[in-house]
Amino acid sequence: MKPDKTADELVKYIPQPLWNNWYIKEKIGKGAYSSVYRAEARRSGRNDSAAIKIEPITDSKNRPEKIQEKRTMAETESAIMYKLRKCPNIVAYEDELLGELRVKDKSAGYYFIIRMELLDNVYRLMTKKKFDYSEENVLRLAIETGTGLKAAHDIGVIHRDIKLENFFVSPEGTYKLGDFNISLFSSSTRSYAGTKGYMAPEVFRMKDDPESSYTAQADIYSFGVCLYQIMNGAKLPFQEECKAEEAINRRLSGEPLKKPANASDAFGDVILKACAYDKADRYQSMDMMLADLKKCCEVPAENTEPDKDGEAQESSKPLNTDLLLRLIAAVMIVGIIAALIFGIYSIKSDKERTETALTDTREDFV
Repeated sequence: MKPDKTADELVKYIPQPLWNNWYIKEKIGKGAYSSVYRAEARRSGRNDSAAIKIEPITDSKNRPEKIQEKRTMAETESAIMYKLRKCPNIVAYEDELLGELRVKDKSAGYYFIIRMELLDNVYRLMTKKKFDYSEENVLRLAIETGTGLKAAHDIGVIHRDIKLENFFVSPEGTYKLGDFNISLFSSSTRSYAGTKGYMAPEVFRMKDDPESSYTAQADIYSFGVCLYQIMNGAKLPFQEECKAEEAINRRLSGEPLKKPANASDAFGDVILKACAYDKADRYQSMDMMLADLKKCCEVPAENTEPDKDGEAQESSKPLNTDLLLRLIAAVMIVGIIAALIFGIYSIKSDKERTETALTDTREDFV
């Protein structure tokens, strides 16, 4: 095996079981630097499952400095996940393993494995048409994954690759953010990284101006593009008008974005602010964006809602639950007051009738 072979070819060189009891099963995902597999542990009376990410730490020329660079990147990802392990909206870290890769009794680098909770991928659910596109659900996704992104920013991490493929959902329905493979502990960076379809303009400009830099605001922009795509029939900005590459170039050039087709005015405004071309017009922090997202949950939805494929369809305006509860309470209070008045009147009438009856009775005896 050559040192630069992928994780798929690397698996057969990894001794199993891992962590004494874990066995690699089928492949469930792939990234630019690693592959993800389902792993299984045999217990007494049950089998446990987890996701394991395998990253080759190799170099085609076997250069020690390149191998060390890749090892540092892998260890940074595990350090970030470990620090965020208590956040309910981050894919949960379970364990890690660094092993030496030996081929024909010669060192060919290393492999790094992270074990984490096994979840469904949101983008995969969308492609299989199993995702709930209702604004209520998408707002919940936005708040929960946004909370995960805020937690990362709070510990000084720039994610650098926010995209729908990195959104996950648990069996209980909790949305989570994952894949910190190219993330950094930094307040700003000059490195060009990410996925072009979701990339912030300031990151894209790094190709021509390596002396410029960007901050965690670039993550907020990418996060906004993700929400735009979900609320726009699964299409990125301008993609309904032209091919993907042209659509991306129009967005990165600063052409104003239209409101997502299926978003209410309130939610659409939040998304467009997150996607603002000028950083000064964009949310300055995830705290600010989350506050506005939560306000959207208090605003009644408008008269369109997406169907299962993300297309808008006519529907009646949902009833304002808070108003309904207030009306019910008012009716109950009026009813209670009326009952009390009727009760007092009845008691008074009974008393008068009793007194009259007693008077009549006394007169009969006189």
